[in-house]
This record gives sequence, C-alpha cells and structure tokens, in this order.
Amino acid sequence: MVIFNLCTIGLLSNVVKIMNGTAKIYNYVFILPAIIYYL
Repeated sequence: MVIFNLCTIGLLSNVVKIMNGTAKIYNYVFILPAIIYYL
C-alpha cells in the first residue's frame, strides 16, 4: 500500500512537471507573437 502511494505521488509529480512544461511552451507561443507585434 505504501509502495502504491509512492508510485501515485511520483506519477502525479511527473504529470505536474509535464503540465508545467507545456504551460511554459504555450506561454512562449503566445508571448513571442505579442512581442513581435509590439516591435
């Protein structure tokens, strides 16, 4: 049971890392055109 909990915590942290990475990518995708547009 403890091992299962550790595995789920690890999976959740990996999902959070992936979501943070994609969020950063989306931020760059939206910020870069805005910067180019303002320049």
